[in-house]
Amino acid sequence: MPKLLGNIKGYGLLLDQGFETIHAMRELEGKRVEVSIKEWKNTRSNRANKYYWSVVIPAVVEAFDGMGIKLVNTNQAHEAMRIKFLMEEIQVGDKSFRIPKSTAKMKTDEFANYIFVVVEYLRDFYNYVVPEPSEKF
Repeated sequence: MPKLLGNIKGYGLLLDQGFETIHAMRELEGKRVEVSIKEWKNTRSNRANKYYWSVVIPAVVEAFDGMGIKLVNTNQAHEAMRIKFLMEEIQVGDKSFRIPKSTAKMKTDEFANYIFVVVEYLRDFYNYVVPEPSEKF
C-alpha cells in the first residue's frame, strides 16, 4: 500500500488526490482501515540514495585506495565520511559525547549538501573526480 499524503484543516484530513490515493481507496472500498498520522518530512530520495551508494561511496573506496588506504568495504567508507563530516555533540548527564549523525533520516537538502561536501573533499584532497549523477540515478 502506498503512503498517502494530505493536510490537516481544522479537524479534517484532506488527502492529496493523486493516482495512488484514488487507487488505494478503490482497493480498500468497504474495508476497515488503519490510519497513522505524523508530520511529513521531505527525506532524501531513492535516486539520491542510489547515487550515494552506487557512485559516491565506491569513489571514496577508490580514492582512498589510490592513496594506499585500504578500506574493507563500502560500509567502512560510509562510516569514514560520517565521522569526517557529520559529527554532532550530544549531552548525557554532565558528559558530552561526539557521535556521527545518521544519514538515514536526513532531509533532501541536508543529504544533497552532505554528498556535495564528500564529492568536494575527494576532489580537493585526493584529486579524485566523482562522476555526476546520470539519468539512471
